[in-house]
Amino acid sequence: MKQKYLIRTAALVFILIVFYFAYSYFFLSGGGEKEINQEQISKNIENILENLSFIENLGDIDARNGFWYESSDMFGEGGVFYFSLLDIAKKNLSESELDNLYRRIKESRIISRNNMRFAREEELPDRMQFYNGIYSFSSRRDSKIIKKDLDNKLSANDYSADDLWKLEYLSGLEGNYRERDKLRTRNCEEFGERCSNENINIKIRGIVADGKNNPIQSAKVEILSKDNADFVFTDKDGLFEMSAEVKDMEKIRIKASKRNFSEGVSSFVTLSKNKNEYFADAIILESPIEIITMNTARKTITGRENYIKDGNTFVVKTKQSIYEIPFDSLLTQNGATYLGEIDVYLYEFTKETMPDSLRAVDTFDQVIGYAGNLMETFGMPYIQFFTPNEQELQVKKRNPINLKYRIFHIKDLFEDSYGMRKPFTKDDMKLLIDISKERGGYPIDRQFLIDTGLFNFPAWWVFDRDAGVWNNEGMRVLDMDGLIETIFYTTRGL
Repeated sequence: MKQKYLIRTAALVFILIVFYFAYSYFFLSGGGEKEINQEQISKNIENILENLSFIENLGDIDARNGFWYESSDMFGEGGVFYFSLLDIAKKNLSESELDNLYRRIKESRIISRNNMRFAREEELPDRMQFYNGIYSFSSRRDSKIIKKDLDNKLSANDYSADDLWKLEYLSGLEGNYRERDKLRTRNCEEFGERCSNENINIKIRGIVADGKNNPIQSAKVEILSKDNADFVFTDKDGLFEMSAEVKDMEKIRIKASKRNFSEGVSSFVTLSKNKNEYFADAIILESPIEIITMNTARKTITGRENYIKDGNTFVVKTKQSIYEIPFDSLLTQNGATYLGEIDVYLYEFTKETMPDSLRAVDTFDQVIGYAGNLMETFGMPYIQFFTPNEQELQVKKRNPINLKYRIFHIKDLFEDSYGMRKPFTKDDMKLLIDISKERGGYPIDRQFLIDTGLFNFPAWWVFDRDAGVWNNEGMRVLDMDGLIETIFYTTRGL
């Protein structure tokens, strides 16, 4: 009996010893990862540099010395990240992990290491902390909650100059510049802040180019966020220079446009009263795939598959899209219904051809509020309307175009080719189809996708060309092959 007891005790002690060392190895020492030698690190560095060399917006010096990259994804997760060549090489990442990293860097804005430094939050001014906080809330409801709380303060007549500034800034992010200016005037009248004597004179420089980086001459460049601001045209090298009166902590959005090209937007924030010169990111414009002509007076339309429906609606077809355009939806810049000949420029952007000057534009969700730069696309149509004298026509949200669009990269969506959290399944698609049949209107919006956990299905965004902001709109999913139905417009008309 005593011998059995000793054997059991010894066995128990042995088990405890094994457990201790296993726990120490796998949990305390970092999960049992094998430390790689210097030779392997050197090989990893060489391999990483070779792959980074194919990224056009990244130079060799930055790749070797380290750089910042501003990145966000379709889930709203993002921010500014630092890339250290040595640290990445030491991690000994798998090929698929590295491919995802390269893809993310390629789609990001690259910032040289010397242009940024770490700063503690408490070092920053209060308004800068508010600015940072808004951007960190990109995938949640916080910006909408903040705005609601501020509106309640105004209703209770219990607000400060800083509260008015916060509302002013949020209105600017949304692209509601008229409301922003009203709040600015109110702040000046009631608190003596944000008045015209605080204006800063700045100079803005930049370049406009096509998708092959060829400069575009005579492109019109204007500041969307400033009423009655002067516009300029690019020179033979695609360069422009313009001046503006702004406030500190103001969102500036610049649009470039030229007939035969898509629009493009670049933006920045005037973070300091002491900075008077800004260099906008390059604005890239793409060419249309097709141009047709339609006439609302004569009720005619060109194009073999295009036709007129019910005597008052143009039906325009492309490979991926079907537009139903009401005659009375096409408006001049002063809001009058246009009657006459119209040139229609049609685009079909894929994930690869979507210009950065559209992809990186700020997004605003009517449900969630400010959403940050997270617009991702698995293909997207784009359309423009011009009169014979080159005036661009508008379509307002209150009388929109009906659009049916077949998602271009639907196969990649099912196969998880873009490294999302989980592949999209046929059961997921069937759920979206059933909800679209059961509910009225366009029920599949970004909030619905968040609530149901279907982050991997792309939300639908419409570009407001007056505000320079992408707006999230709902859609209906019609079949298993990715055919959706939604609305399309060129401006919300705020």
